[in-house]
Formats: sequence, C-alpha cells, structure tokens
Amino acid sequence: MKKLQSITMDGEEFLVIGIFTVEEKDYIALVKDKNIYLYQYQGHKDGTFEAFDIEDDDEFAAVVHEFEYIESNQLWDE
Repeated sequence: MKKLQSITMDGEEFLVIGIFTVEEKDYIALVKDKNIYLYQYQGHKDGTFEAFDIEDDDEFAAVVHEFEYIESNQLWDE
C-alpha cells in the first residue's frame, strides 16, 4: 500500500491522493474525512504549490472523469 503525503491548506490537513494532468493542466486530488477534493494545481521549483478552485463546469466534469478513470484502474504512480 502506498503511503500518502499530508499537506496543510487553509489551516486544514489533507492527504494527497495524487497529482494528474488533464488537457495540459495539472490537478491535485486530496482527501479529508472520507471526502475527496479536486483542485487545479501549480507546483513551484522551491517545493511550494498553489491550488485553485475549478470554476468551469465542463473543466470540472473532465477532471472528475479522469480522476475516476485513474482510481478505477489504479494508475497512480508508486
């Protein structure tokens, strides 16, 4: 079983499920209290990152579809 990394955002701790790409943008999947959160992700060379809400409904639907595909096929990098 893969060990998940934890991060703190807005004072709350989340576990990182994974980072994945959809149409040349990166997204991060987080879990807290059995709830999954998907954000647009931008990593920086200094190890920091930014996470942005996905406000476009079509973009969000595409991200959910890709996340579900990855999860159902267990395609996360080890």
